[in-house]
Amino acid sequence: KLLDVAVNVHDLKLNTLTNHLVIGNGIFNKSTSRNSSRDLQRLRSNVLGHHQEVRLRLSSIEPLSFSEDFVNSLNIPRQADFCAFCYPLALKDGSDSLQKQCQKLSIHDDDPLIQWLSAGAVVFISSDSSVVALKAVDCRPE
Repeated sequence: KLLDVAVNVHDLKLNTLTNHLVIGNGIFNKSTSRNSSRDLQRLRSNVLGHHQEVRLRLSSIEPLSFSEDFVNSLNIPRQADFCAFCYPLALKDGSDSLQKQCQKLSIHDDDPLIQWLSAGAVVFISSDSSVVALKAVDCRPE
């Protein structure tokens, strides 16, 4: 299942030279439907320390080749010409998983933002290399 991740796409930068998605701190400064900005900032601080940005690895960027019906069913913006898989956040060896960090901090891990960071997401990209949408992978049992 794919979940809409409600983020300001201006907080995301695509680096096509290294195939990374660079996430600014702004992602953690806005409340989501499930978590407050304060909680997200605590999670960021515990997991990432004082890093100003997060770099997530991407698969190869491929032309969008889904049928129009499929694109419409996923509510993919019309500006999307390409897509890539954004791999989950890699934590340091020996640190707790993101889900365990969320449990310790009483943060809702069913939040699409948390699902994206812990399970990955499909990134939809325009022809000018701007991110136009993110759909988090939801691996939780129904």
